Amino acid sequence: MAFLRTRGRIRREAADWLSRLGGGADEAGHAAFRRWYDADPRHAEAYDRMAAIWSAAGRLHAPRADMADEEQASRSSRRRAGFALAACLAGGIALISILLGSRWLPDPASDRAQSLATVVGEIREVVLPDGSRVVLDSGSHIETRFTASQRLLILRDGRARFFVAHESRPFVVRAASNEVTATGTVFDVSLIQDRLAVLLIEGSVEVRRLGGGGEAAVHRLAAGHKLVIAGQAPAVSQRATRGETLWPTHMLEFDETPLREAVALVNRYSRVQLALGDERIGNLRVSGAYRAGDVSGFARSLATAFHLRVDSRPDGTIVLVDPGAPRETPLPR
Repeated sequence: MAFLRTRGRIRREAADWLSRLGGGADEAGHAAFRRWYDADPRHAEAYDRMAAIWSAAGRLHAPRADMADEEQASRSSRRRAGFALAACLAGGIALISILLGSRWLPDPASDRAQSLATVVGEIREVVLPDGSRVVLDSGSHIETRFTASQRLLILRDGRARFFVAHESRPFVVRAASNEVTATGTVFDVSLIQDRLAVLLIEGSVEVRRLGGGGEAAVHRLAAGHKLVIAGQAPAVSQRATRGETLWPTHMLEFDETPLREAVALVNRYSRVQLALGDERIGNLRVSGAYRAGDVSGFARSLATAFHLRVDSRPDGTIVLVDPGAPRETPLPR
């Protein structure tokens, strides 16, 4: 158990270094990274594996240990480069499984309904009875109902990534009043409040709305695209972004994302919540990579980048405000 905790700590440190180098670091920062990297073979192994996943996910040359300075110099040009989302997991699935650590192992002989959930800040992989796998995002809940004729999963809340095993039974994910049907493929489904999003990474899926009378509209996705359905609004198909594919690595990446949207996503991974003291701040655009769950570090980075002030509320909430605004509560001495 102590070894597993140490391994988890090393993975978090590697993620932090990947984020720091990707966001730019001075000479002292690169020297500190080199000392950490060379101090323990497990440091080098963890960092190299995580960098490989980022490269496989299309982040274009995640900073390697021997190329930290070159990465810093080419950072702006890489941001403009395109990426192949269809390949984002093809080369990194096995590595992601290693990073995720322990798994649930349901009884493959059981057809009984199962309920699986993650707590806030937890990302877990589940091996399903048919050999398919599902990665549950933070604060997510699914139910599985496998029968002789169908593989049915019901997403109650949150987000999940599905790696579907090939077989004759259809693989169906139900979320609210929608069904996603797939054969062998890799895709994400998220259901947050009343907003459904289906992101296809590899293969093919069909999305169908249920109920309402009449013939249901069927949407077929192309790899690298996502379908968004918000409430009763018409479905919108759009190309997915790089950052939307990286969440299983415990890293969040933003590219000119409105700050209010970035804050909402960051808050899903921590019981410590981040709030905006002024609605206008939410219009700011944020770019960069951050470790999921590090709300304090995210707030400090934003405060530095946008010249904001970080306040705290009695309930532990972190608040970003304009420097000239009065403090909500006095800071401790």
